[in-house]
Amino acid sequence: MAKVKVKIRFISLTYLLKLFLLLCLSFVLLSGLCHLLDLHINVTSSLPYGLYKKVDKTDICKGDIILFCLEGEQAEFAKKRNYLTFGSCPNDMAPIGKKVIATKDDHITLNNEGIKVNGTLLEKTAPLAFDGEGRDLPLKVIDRSLNDNEYFTASQKEDSFDSRYFGVISKSQISGVLIPVFTFNQDHE
Repeated sequence: MAKVKVKIRFISLTYLLKLFLLLCLSFVLLSGLCHLLDLHINVTSSLPYGLYKKVDKTDICKGDIILFCLEGEQAEFAKKRNYLTFGSCPNDMAPIGKKVIATKDDHITLNNEGIKVNGTLLEKTAPLAFDGEGRDLPLKVIDRSLNDNEYFTASQKEDSFDSRYFGVISKSQISGVLIPVFTFNQDHE
């Protein structure tokens, strides 16, 4: 019977430390490059996952994906609940990327049924009573037309954190429009 020699190779602690440092350095360099090129990585399911380029656009239209910061009560609510990560907004929270569903002169109705734009109810937009941790969510009731430089955002995803919970977005909150560079899960609404 032949003996089989088994070679066991141990990975040294020094090797693991070097690998860890290399990964950290790569992350820092990638983050810096994204910041320099105004690239944003979306890892939330409210938009297709992927890489987006932020561009300046003065004429924001329905269907555009805007990047914006929450302000005032909107920001305090999101910060208290830890809905957003640390980021570049004045309140140290990450900006939000959402699809614009209504602009100037569109009539918005928001109630427990969901969002209606000009009388048409959008699917899967009924506000939830509780968040993922079982905390009450406020029910915003809106029934008005949007003014110039006002926008309403939503994802037709039942648990999206969008205008159902923070209301109307003003142009002053918007830092740019996101253009998809590389995305996947394109079947996304």
